[in-house]
Amino acid sequence: MNQPATARTPLRRTARAIGPEHVLPVILRRERTTVIGVRTLLVSGSLMSLLGPLCVATFMWLGFARGSGQMSWGVCFAISVLIVVPLVFGIERLTRGSFLEDTAGNFTYSGSWFATGLAGRGMLGVLLVEIWLWGPRMVFAAWDRFGKTQSSTNADRKVAAAIVCKLLAQEGGLPAVEVLEGIPEIDSVPALAFLLCHDWVGISKDGSRIWLDSTARKLLDPITGPSPFA
Repeated sequence: MNQPATARTPLRRTARAIGPEHVLPVILRRERTTVIGVRTLLVSGSLMSLLGPLCVATFMWLGFARGSGQMSWGVCFAISVLIVVPLVFGIERLTRGSFLEDTAGNFTYSGSWFATGLAGRGMLGVLLVEIWLWGPRMVFAAWDRFGKTQSSTNADRKVAAAIVCKLLAQEGGLPAVEVLEGIPEIDSVPALAFLLCHDWVGISKDGSRIWLDSTARKLLDPITGPSPFA
């Protein structure tokens, strides 16, 4: 008896057919993107850190030096850089990104017109300083990310690619023991640190389960096809 005819469908590479050699180029490409992003953030933050000195130098020049004719704007700017840059970096290091939240609560608006006006001017000053802190905040974020990337420079990218291949087949992740089975600890620990640093995987709090990040999974769609778990 003849079997019913079925339409041929083109074969598509599935997650289980994906090998480390297919994933490795994507991992290296994302690593380069991360490095470029860190450098861009560092340069942008360094330039933004000059916003405070620019404002202070301009105020100094307009208010004092211009009338006396004893200091040029460039001299005012140099003095401002020496004073303001260490100050804003110190404030950002102490407040860790919460300067506005920590300071705004100190201003109270009472029924007094004078107190309300004073509090309003104080808040304007706080907002101005908050803007000046954007640059140092970006620099600290870049250095923090740079430190994390440097800590995993010795990781074997091929081992990292092999771990990603194992995780591709399961949306909810796998037990850590199963993921790291057959991989020496001297290779698995740096590889996991590398994957965590570049947002490839997530690890449960107790370290018992590892999963592939959803964004990372989408990066692999061109070689695996759309994820069946999407």
